[in-house]
Formats: sequence, structure tokens, C-alpha cells
Amino acid sequence: MPSMKKILLLARVVRRHQAIRWCQCHHRRGRWCRPCLEPRPVCRAAWPQRLWKVYLDAQAGSLLGPNSGSVTICGQRPYELSSEARAAFRARHVGFVFQRFHLIPYLRVLENLLTPTLALGIDHAEQRAAELLEQFGLSQRKNHRPEALSVGKQQRVALARALLPKPELVLADEPTGNLDEANSTAVLDVLASYAASGHTVLMVNHDP
Repeated sequence: MPSMKKILLLARVVRRHQAIRWCQCHHRRGRWCRPCLEPRPVCRAAWPQRLWKVYLDAQAGSLLGPNSGSVTICGQRPYELSSEARAAFRARHVGFVFQRFHLIPYLRVLENLLTPTLALGIDHAEQRAAELLEQFGLSQRKNHRPEALSVGKQQRVALARALLPKPELVLADEPTGNLDEANSTAVLDVLASYAASGHTVLMVNHDP
């Protein structure tokens, strides 16, 4: 049986911080998270200290390099690239779902979805955006600005934005932290469906 492609591999990753002696942000011997993710799993990493969660998310997303060890995403070591090349790699291969959404307040919903794709040259981006808005029940809100949306709808917009380029890896930083039970279930169902379609989702949470 052929081996599966490794989507995310964190090997002996250590990140030091001024406030603590050291912060080891790898798999902790499998207690919370497998160090090597292959296509299709939804992996939930629970960290007892928020700082560790932030470091895991940043390193897995090629935002913050480790002091030692290596990070491999989709067969590439992004921290060996220039900052410009790493940004391009991240935009193409990694999608982010933030707890606080980070929607652009002066842009409409459809524009929030399309703005990150402008530099990627994605074919039929507007068509895919329309399909995602339909899937998430947001078609009637595409011309609204974020302030006119409920918290649940804002998170669905942020989720659609992350999924639009079809990244191999999606990093979800407490995606249900600000949501009620119904909206939390809806978001988790979307992430599970995306993983089942052949992608990888890493959901990070500081609450075990």
C-alpha cells in the first residue's frame, strides 16, 4: 500500500519566549496531537496554556518560525523560503479560520471573500464564492458589511473565505469560541465535510 502524502509535519519543534524558559510546541508524545498529519483527518489539538496554542497555530501556518526543529507543509519547508515566497506559499496552501473572524469592516461580504484571492489568479473565483455563500446560507447577505451580520454569520463568512482557494491545510483557531451551540455545530459540520473531501483540518483549542 503506497504511503500517503504528509500534509503537516512538525519535527522536534521548539519555540522560546521571553516570559518562559522554553515552549515545546510539537506533539508532546501524541498526548494531544499527532505530529504528522496525512490527508483527510480532522485533528483537534488542546493546549492547557494559550501561549502554546498560539505558537502551534503560527508555526503550522508558516507565520512564525521555530528556534529549532523543522516544519514541513505539503512537502515544503516554508521557513527555508524567503518571506515573499513563504507568503505566496501560505496563501496557496493554508487557510486560516480565526476566532475573531478578522473580516475587513469596510468591505461587503462578497468582497471579503474575493480580496485574498486577487493575487492568486484563481479561476472562477466569483463563481466559487457564490457557491460557498449559497452553501452557508449567506447569498442574501453578500452585499452587507460585517457590522450588519450576526456573530454566527460573520464566522461563516470567515470560514467561506478560508475555504475558497481550496487549501490542502486549514488551521482553525477556536472557530466556535464565540458561537452558540447551533452555530458551533454548523461550523464543525462544514470543517468535517471539508476534511472528508480530501483535505486536512487542524483545530486548535486551549481548553481540553
